[in-house]
Amino acid sequence: MGSISRWPQIPVVEINFKASKWLQWLVEQNHSPLIASSDEASGYYFTLEDGKVCLLDSQKPKQGPITVDVPKGLEKKYSKKDLLSKAIGMERDCRRIIDMTAGFGGDSLAFLAMGLDVVAIEHNPFVYALLKDASEKSSLNIDLRFGDSATVLSEDIEEIDSKTTIFIDPMFAPTKKTALPSKELQFLRSIYSEDRGDADNRMLRFALKSRAGRVVVKRHLKSEPLEKGMIHQFKGKTVRYDLYKPEGVEED
Repeated sequence: MGSISRWPQIPVVEINFKASKWLQWLVEQNHSPLIASSDEASGYYFTLEDGKVCLLDSQKPKQGPITVDVPKGLEKKYSKKDLLSKAIGMERDCRRIIDMTAGFGGDSLAFLAMGLDVVAIEHNPFVYALLKDASEKSSLNIDLRFGDSATVLSEDIEEIDSKTTIFIDPMFAPTKKTALPSKELQFLRSIYSEDRGDADNRMLRFALKSRAGRVVVKRHLKSEPLEKGMIHQFKGKTVRYDLYKPEGVEED
């Protein structure tokens, strides 16, 4: 896990503190101080709305809360011919997926809808708290883990086999478009350094040492590959999925 100093502190409104175990967790892990009311917040802060953990920006009161929304009744609505399904190997007997970059859960929810066993790893404590609160309230059958992806993956390394796909979705770099990105992306960019160094590359290199059937990296259509050695690309209109084979796995 990352050190406490790695993250800014985002306060929790005190009146909500005892009503949510994940707000309690943020405070107990020293990620979030308590404030008496939202009036004391000078930026992002956590509170509860309708019993759900949410993140608000006091500087943008009209923006609305950031939450993890889980659609009711996730169904197996993805065809094996969908681009994402093809990329992760649904046609090649993929049964389990490890999402090393869970984020706000969009991809992990898609994998659940495909009927896969999903392990989702998130290293950002604030996003993790939102994910855990939403997944528990929705009774999702997902194995959600907190910590550095490579460290968490190493704990599960012996369970990874040819029917497992490892999925990596690095945060896309800012573009020159004038439209504002989503409020979720604005939040992430506000707490991450623009220069992530080789963190994403190290994540991929670690995944390639596993015995997974394949490793898939989601990229913007025009972005450079994260690493050399990909064996195929699945291209959509704005994104693509780069396919890599881990060490010791024969190509199809």
